[in-house]
Amino acid sequence: MVSARGVGARRLPSPRPVSAPAGRPALLAPRAAVILLLGSLAASCASDTEAESRARAVESFRASVLAAQDGDLDRAEALARDALEHAPTFVDPHFALARIEELRGDPDAARAHYLRALEVDPTQVRAGIALATTYFPEQRWDEAETWLSRAVEADPGAADAYFNLGFVAEARNDPDRAAGLLRLAAVLDQYDPHAPALIAGIRLAQGRLEDARAAADEALRREPGFPAATAVRAEIDRRGAPPPR
Repeated sequence: MVSARGVGARRLPSPRPVSAPAGRPALLAPRAAVILLLGSLAASCASDTEAESRARAVESFRASVLAAQDGDLDRAEALARDALEHAPTFVDPHFALARIEELRGDPDAARAHYLRALEVDPTQVRAGIALATTYFPEQRWDEAETWLSRAVEADPGAADAYFNLGFVAEARNDPDRAAGLLRLAAVLDQYDPHAPALIAGIRLAQGRLEDARAAADEALRREPGFPAATAVRAEIDRRGAPPPR
């Protein structure tokens, strides 16, 4: 049996390689170790000293990401804090610190860092989304939905927010609302396979095999071989459902 939860809740925008330029993040399920988006640091500096501080902050932040990926969380934390000392308005080290605390199993400390990111830059929609997802393991759906709804209010085009709202609705056994929210996420991001794959799992659980097949096929067009969609198609074939007319 294929579970509607097979895709998993999306957590955060995708990390970029350390050398990547700033830009729009790709979408992500919960597999990222640390956020890596350098665009939140101010683009202009009033003096050479500020430019040097910014460069030091970016260098420390990049090193922090690599240390976290290597599992050295203490060094990663020290480097992220060093980045903040040199550029206090650099938001991304707060994301790194939050993720480090999540890896340490301290969601309250992680939430404090995400809240600090929002204090530094209230327009950081991704901080609200990330904060919401810290409530998922505890199944604190009310808190999660509150922060995700705020993210949608701040940015109606935030596909990640709709995706996670869909996951919350599915977790609350409201599959039709979940599918509607996930469809919005799929429309807003027409490349990511996670939303249609989760819709496929939901429709499969409802026994709506044609709808499940259509959603799974959509996910596979976006990413051939995507595991969750492939599993749904295999289950449909196992049940012997006829192909669409």
